[in-house]
Amino acid sequence: MALSYRDFVCNEHFDVRLDRWLRRQFFQELRQGEIERAVRGGFIRVNGKRAKSSMRVSSGCKISIEIHLSQQWEAQKPAKTQTVSQQHRDAFETLLLRNFCDFCVINKPAGLDVQGGRGINASVDHFLRAVSDEYRLVHRLDRETSGALIVAKTLEMAIYLTQLFREHKVQKTYRAIVLGRLTPPSGKICAPLLKRDSGGGGSDTCCGWSVVVDEIRGKPAETVYRTIRCVNAGELVWSDVELFPRTGRKHQLRVHMAHIGTPIAGDSKYGVGGGIANQQIFGESGRSRKVMLLHSHSIKFKNKDGKLFSIEVPLPDYWPC
Repeated sequence: MALSYRDFVCNEHFDVRLDRWLRRQFFQELRQGEIERAVRGGFIRVNGKRAKSSMRVSSGCKISIEIHLSQQWEAQKPAKTQTVSQQHRDAFETLLLRNFCDFCVINKPAGLDVQGGRGINASVDHFLRAVSDEYRLVHRLDRETSGALIVAKTLEMAIYLTQLFREHKVQKTYRAIVLGRLTPPSGKICAPLLKRDSGGGGSDTCCGWSVVVDEIRGKPAETVYRTIRCVNAGELVWSDVELFPRTGRKHQLRVHMAHIGTPIAGDSKYGVGGGIANQQIFGESGRSRKVMLLHSHSIKFKNKDGKLFSIEVPLPDYWPC
């Protein structure tokens, strides 16, 4: 029996993964497993052909979804309430650092997801959609990472910034507390990275997948580092460092620092989580800060008028002195 489809036209003017487009079209909590089953079953097609969830779509692409499936997903859209929308708008205002006519900069706290997903009711993307449908994410930070995040306020700016990030024309500086002493104190890490699926699926914080150094199949990745200070805290040695990613691979800084034997403090996925190590780092107060000490500290890029834009985001108040 032939399937009947409902057609949608993608209005994104820069490439986006099909699964992300589906979540934006329907709801952020749409499960990855549901998308994968629909794709494998031929219930979702792009320009009339079978697709993969990772396929990239852009403006003008025709996305066809089996009509009963699209009706089911429409029915599952959570009802928006004025209270929740206002809370999200208020949350956005508290994060806002700099605001311009076509883009803004927010200071994302550690522990806040950039994009929504199953069981996530508050994320940067939730906040943006509560303010305006025109606001768009143009890059990402891990849930555990704090600091500068650029948001485009117009479609034209989203296209421009996305291209800058893609061409590595945005200069990003991170601060991190790492366990151990870097030798030499300044240098460069060149280690190809590969995302490896362990079969579980899920978010950054679960064991469903991880990024590993793979000299054969990995994609080129380069990180420059500089030690600011090194501290002896009893039996623990830790270093405050600046990190400059020359490429933008998933979890690049976290994997590279772990690869050279100095994992980022509080990184429970690639190094050592909170607890004793962080307690020693934070000193005599005895606080056990279960946070990952990685912060997007500054961003620089040339604006559309050719002028250099630069912003430095203050370190979190819990950063060790």
